[in-house]
Amino acid sequence: MSSALRFPHPAERIDLELEYLMDQEQLMANNDHDFNIFTDSSKIAALSIWSGTVKTKILKFAFPSYCTVYQEELLPICCRGQTATDNLTRSVGIYSDYLSALKTIINPDATK
Repeated sequence: MSSALRFPHPAERIDLELEYLMDQEQLMANNDHDFNIFTDSSKIAALSIWSGTVKTKILKFAFPSYCTVYQEELLPICCRGQTATDNLTRSVGIYSDYLSALKTIINPDATK
């Protein structure tokens, strides 16, 4: 469990939005961010970062067999999300098929 001291004060948190995209058309209508991050996990977590139509980076994370898919999805998103928040002038879209991980990022207090 993480210490509450590691989280920003509620007044200093960034407002995040969660949108449910069901098909390619909705994705195309909602990907106008400076960077788009796509994730997928199953034993090895993969993450690709795009700027427009250009793939700028691919990262892979290997996890021990005792890790859950939830952990495998959450860690790469958090790592890249931290990098994104270091430069707040940019907008970032994070796309994942693992809703529980996204809900944790949107509202970390709900996991307590």
